[in-house]
Amino acid sequence: MIIFQYILKKAILRYINLVKSANLQSSEKEKAQNIFTGAAVLTIISFLIKGEGMLFRSYLAARIGTEGMGLYQLIMSVYSLFATFATSGFTVAISRLVSEKLAFYSKKEGIATGRRILSMGICIAFLISLLVSVLLMALSPFMATYVLKDARTAKPLFILGFSMIFMAVSACLKGYLLGTGQIYKPSLVSLFEQTVKIAVIIFFFKTFLIGKQSLESFCTFIVTGLTLGELSSFLVLCIMYVLGKEKGTPVLPALTRKESIISVSKVTLPIAGSAYTSNILHTAESVLIPAMLEISMGSKSEALSVFGIIRGMAIPALFFPFSFLSAVVSVAIPEISGTGNKTLRDKKIEKIMKTVAVYSIPAGSIFFFLAPDIANLLYGGVESAKYIKALATVTPFMYIETVSDGLLKSIGEESRVFRYGLYNSALRLLSILFFIKSAGEGGYVILLIVSNTFSFLLCYGRLRKVSGMKIDVFREFIFPLSATVCECSIISFLFHSQTSPRWGLFKIVLSILSYVPVAFYVQRQKR
Repeated sequence: MIIFQYILKKAILRYINLVKSANLQSSEKEKAQNIFTGAAVLTIISFLIKGEGMLFRSYLAARIGTEGMGLYQLIMSVYSLFATFATSGFTVAISRLVSEKLAFYSKKEGIATGRRILSMGICIAFLISLLVSVLLMALSPFMATYVLKDARTAKPLFILGFSMIFMAVSACLKGYLLGTGQIYKPSLVSLFEQTVKIAVIIFFFKTFLIGKQSLESFCTFIVTGLTLGELSSFLVLCIMYVLGKEKGTPVLPALTRKESIISVSKVTLPIAGSAYTSNILHTAESVLIPAMLEISMGSKSEALSVFGIIRGMAIPALFFPFSFLSAVVSVAIPEISGTGNKTLRDKKIEKIMKTVAVYSIPAGSIFFFLAPDIANLLYGGVESAKYIKALATVTPFMYIETVSDGLLKSIGEESRVFRYGLYNSALRLLSILFFIKSAGEGGYVILLIVSNTFSFLLCYGRLRKVSGMKIDVFREFIFPLSATVCECSIISFLFHSQTSPRWGLFKIVLSILSYVPVAFYVQRQKR
């Protein structure tokens, strides 16, 4: 989702700059409208990717079970860390540098310089990702035995090592396409990549995994599909780049190879540094949680099952509705970044946060009252229902905190947001070591509730302070909460005997529709 937020930001900023021009000709107006339409198309593509991903997660849960989901999440936590080492910063750095050179130099010289930046970026990314790939492959037995403490993860980690180079070079190519204004292509490639991954994994399952198979075999075929998906993305991006090259007399780039390497490194290193720190802490959490659960529960299988249900099933379900809200909000965030007038900027922030509050509260209520129906609809069982219900109490906090995080970054508060992330990670790590060990799965749920509330208070409190945001507690919180609690509790009571997935979907849709008049009323009153 991060790549889509970045793509949308570039699209909307271009739109805003065009609209603010003093003398827009009709062709320029048409261009501005096309850019805005492009942002809407990108939002739709992000919906498709999230929806496709959620359906695939449901399929995986049905095939590999809760323990398999836990093992898969464990593998992906290490994979995510190494992928961060291999790719962080390249997309943003190359996109920013290429767009700057195109704006500063003539068209031909700008393109030549952009290609030089891309080629040097690919060289750096290739060398780093090659090192990361070799390290992951070489260390996979060690990581499996001494870090993850599960020998079944060794082979999947080794296979994932092959994907690092494809990912790193693809990150550079996406940055170049974005920098040259081809905002559709990276997002379409992401959709294509995910579709290939899902299709390959399902093909492997149906062809080679007939009957009872080990979880190691399932995870091995899953990561093979992921690697082939990265390869397909890399090949398509290469084809797009080659076909998009303009023919004509070559022009010397404005930057030397050394200057290009220095430029890419200056932008990449600060971005990568913060990403490395965050992902190391996040991976430490993901590794420690199953280990502490195992100590508490006395069974590795049960510990992985709980970890898989919460991390791989409940949390993705809770965040699925947010993908729709975040795609819409991401269109507004760049406008705030481009607003020079602080008063106007603060009004826009206030409007966004009020809207987020009004629409996040019913999400929490629906998850709380209809947790069994949602779990049954998505995963064909109610194993995740109690966790969905418990975490639904902080779902509005999670949504509001995530948007607050993005807004703070858009107004120059990145360093403070980074510190807040470190504080929250420290709280979580200490809680994992001392709380989950004694309280087990209940401790894990309480940890998530406390840490998300803590992060919400930090980010939302800071946003209120820097923007002077005013809150109407009754109209924006108490009234929507009371209305949606009444609606959901009535619907849950009236149809409590209907437990099939179809009835579950009906109850969810009815709950959403019954809240629409409330949302319209609150929004109208705000105006």
